[in-house]
Amino acid sequence: MFKNYSRGVATARDAWVYQSNQDKLAQNIQTTIRFYNQQREQFHQAFSSLSRQAQVKTVNGFINHDSTQINWVRSTKENLIKNQVVNFDPASIVTSLYRPFTKQWMYFSRDLNEMVYQMPQIFPYEGAKNVVIAVTGRGATKEFSAMITNVIPDLEMISKGQCFPLYLYEKVSSDKQDLFAQHSQHAGYHRADGIENEILTHFQKAYPKNKVCKVDIFYYIYEVLHCENYRGQYKDNLSKQLPRIFLAKMLPFSLSFPKQDANLLISTSITNLPPSILLLFQVN
Repeated sequence: MFKNYSRGVATARDAWVYQSNQDKLAQNIQTTIRFYNQQREQFHQAFSSLSRQAQVKTVNGFINHDSTQINWVRSTKENLIKNQVVNFDPASIVTSLYRPFTKQWMYFSRDLNEMVYQMPQIFPYEGAKNVVIAVTGRGATKEFSAMITNVIPDLEMISKGQCFPLYLYEKVSSDKQDLFAQHSQHAGYHRADGIENEILTHFQKAYPKNKVCKVDIFYYIYEVLHCENYRGQYKDNLSKQLPRIFLAKMLPFSLSFPKQDANLLISTSITNLPPSILLLFQVN
């Protein structure tokens, strides 16, 4: 159904990259970046003549593990060995959803987030217009649930969250920016639909009396995921794999519905389900 999806961001250093105070977050990040760059310079002054394999064996014994300065994880150690300079970027401070109904400022950067997955294609910059449906993923420690958000979610915002976007963003070269400017709110990016065209055709054929668009489909999926009958009947499947979406006999909402606040969604019982099943994401 969706062209792409992503896990929530796994930072491996939440205490450093999340903050309720934007200025405090900037101070924390600048502190850890300054300390990292000092360690990087010292390491290469001492061990630049060693082979990479020898540097890998040496790095853990060399670095300062002072947790008040930095949290060393796999990616930062690799960057240090590569002698990769890290610079502070104020634009990387963005709004995030750390836990359900709990927004925090986050420093969103491959340099200081262990895994960003596909999130740069979904929320490439602060204020990027998008919405994602987040569902519990494999390895979740909680029962299946689904939430919706318009900011970057943490991996544990919803346990091992998998996020399905309404839109996808693609960075474009400077010579093509004018061509795509009318389709994006931010220079340098082209915004495209996250739902496949084939899925739109499928829904339009299923509901010929309704003028179904991709936004309708997106909110239909979210409502199905909140349906008590659906969650009860497929509880075992939902604990093991990504959800499969059934087509109801009738659309359970009016076409003006997606314009409303998604947090006010009311689950609708879906009965007499036809045998049509759609995967949220199909791996070819």
